[in-house]
Amino acid sequence: MTKPAFVGEFETPVTLRLLGDELIRDVKVEYGYTPRWPYYSVRRRSVVSGEYQFGLSICVLPEAGIDGKRADVLSTAEEQWALSQMLAIGVLKPDLHEQIRSHVDDIAKRQDRENREGAGVSPDTPDVEAI
Repeated sequence: MTKPAFVGEFETPVTLRLLGDELIRDVKVEYGYTPRWPYYSVRRRSVVSGEYQFGLSICVLPEAGIDGKRADVLSTAEEQWALSQMLAIGVLKPDLHEQIRSHVDDIAKRQDRENREGAGVSPDTPDVEAI
């Protein structure tokens, strides 16, 4: 598998409920994404169309302290893996994976637009190089 075209992360709140108690925490979503649509590759300096890829990792973040800073991430690599696996095996809401993918796609489109503008490439460039 080749390196994803877009790699990044974002944070979003999540509500956890267990045995009647509710807890709101932020989660960090890290992703690697190569879209199905043609994008400008900064590395290749051309508009390309690559093989679709979408991978993600989700990590629950600790609460921020009084100073607004967070301690080191509480979860271990195994716990992060388990949380991400819940998306793959259908434990969480079925359309959650698609919602995350759609959000990542929007981020990638904004980044692609910035990359094209920075390179002086028209957003509707017809020449697409397959990779």
